[in-house]
Amino acid sequence: MHPCIGVSCHPDYTFEKNQEQFGAYLQAIEDAGGEARLIDSFETFSQTRTHLDGLIIPGGCDVQPSLYHEEPHPQLGVLSPARDRLELEMIRSALRADLPILGICRGMQILNVALGGTLYQDLATQLPESQQHQVPDEPEQRHRVRVLAGSRMAEIVGESEFRVNSRHHQALKDPGQGVTFCGWSDDGVVEMCEVAGYRLVIGVQCHPENIYTEIPACARLFSALVTESARSISGTFA
Repeated sequence: MHPCIGVSCHPDYTFEKNQEQFGAYLQAIEDAGGEARLIDSFETFSQTRTHLDGLIIPGGCDVQPSLYHEEPHPQLGVLSPARDRLELEMIRSALRADLPILGICRGMQILNVALGGTLYQDLATQLPESQQHQVPDEPEQRHRVRVLAGSRMAEIVGESEFRVNSRHHQALKDPGQGVTFCGWSDDGVVEMCEVAGYRLVIGVQCHPENIYTEIPACARLFSALVTESARSISGTFA
């Protein structure tokens, strides 16, 4: 039996648009040996939660700054309060049940927020010494990420450094409860995190779903999630 991985998506999109928007995540899960389910509403989550063995919280729009007690920055992008609410519920349910979570880009950000952390709302203005992180997804635009030696993340990716794509203007600032930063770009922007006290709760700022066929370290993220989720089969969300 293949572990079933829930992938949160946009509550305001049609099923077809969500399939198109999040299809790369579904393919990455399937290539790693898992079964993927899109979760677009509380109703869908309620209906499928007892069948889920792990979660991916994927990329997308900005997270509401009110969730980490800040006023909106002038460069704040598009928000989706409905998606925030859905993903916060999914994350908290998975944490209660100790089911594996992989947060990707926005997913890593809202994972940190769910645990009480904060974000840079706009790197260009709030961390002006940082490099440009919102660039086309092309090989020549990829940058280096250094992985914390001895971390769970280093064990998973099997590399001390590798190159990633970069499509974000926000990033983790203050860590949430139990969150450890474990990967950085050369300018000091947080690119990876892991959460202590759980079987597997990790986040990455890049988009591995688009480069895992080229970058082995990125493929290992999905393999680790599927492998750990296989241990959850017959378990349920809290």
